[in-house]
Amino acid sequence: MEFLTSLKGLRIGLLIFAPIVAPPVFSQCAGANLLTNGDFVSPEGEAILAPGWSGINTPDVNDQNGPLNSSTGYVWVGTPLASPTGGTWQNMTHSEAVEQTVPTMIDESYIICFDYARQGIVGDFDYSGPFGIRVSVNGALVYTTPLDYSGYSWEHACFSFVANDPLSTFTFGGTNGVDTNDCYGAIDGVCMTTGVFTGLGSSAVQPPMVFLPNPASGATRIATGAAIERVIATNAVGRSFMLPTDGQWIDLGQLSQGIYSVQCWGARTDPLCGRLVIVE
Repeated sequence: MEFLTSLKGLRIGLLIFAPIVAPPVFSQCAGANLLTNGDFVSPEGEAILAPGWSGINTPDVNDQNGPLNSSTGYVWVGTPLASPTGGTWQNMTHSEAVEQTVPTMIDESYIICFDYARQGIVGDFDYSGPFGIRVSVNGALVYTTPLDYSGYSWEHACFSFVANDPLSTFTFGGTNGVDTNDCYGAIDGVCMTTGVFTGLGSSAVQPPMVFLPNPASGATRIATGAAIERVIATNAVGRSFMLPTDGQWIDLGQLSQGIYSVQCWGARTDPLCGRLVIVE
């Protein structure tokens, strides 16, 4: 197969996920999401919780457009970027959280993945410190992300755990790890499925990542270790693109600059790929 088009002046990152057997879907989840509204689809506003979620204190809902929705007098200290799943996301400080209760099977293993970003704001106080997410299950801390020191770029995290109760309350709270420097950040694309996250060893917090040179041109190789039969990229507004592939290479020529959720399927129909981020 010949690839005659290329993308110029781009940096391309490919996140490879451990295979999870599931039917093709076009979202953050490779299979059916056990959480309700993991993409935080919601009206925007101060002290708003996305449908399906409850909260601790007063988290906000924002997107990359328009002014900040938060306490009066606060403004962004940078420019928010669209999240990998697009649309709205949930914002929180280090003392705020969102949570949801779902049925779980005792001794069953589950995978949770999500995106998070430091999104500093300033007003009467400075909330521009480093930001991370702490995750608790039924009040017990089970996972904490690395702190995000970058400005407004999105980070990805995955972990697995074994359920101990028939009902599990998952709490996603902001954390900065620095008592004297408050923070403000975002979470989006929360996905929960059954399975065990392998990543790069037991301590991995992110699937293996491959960065191509900047600029990138020509075809892009997907290092999945398995032949690919179908690749679909979906942009932030929900438009999908079937990408040409010869089994190990894909042609990115038809994609404009942006952020895409990408899924690949091999002969066993297992989703092999995760998120493809294309930015200037």
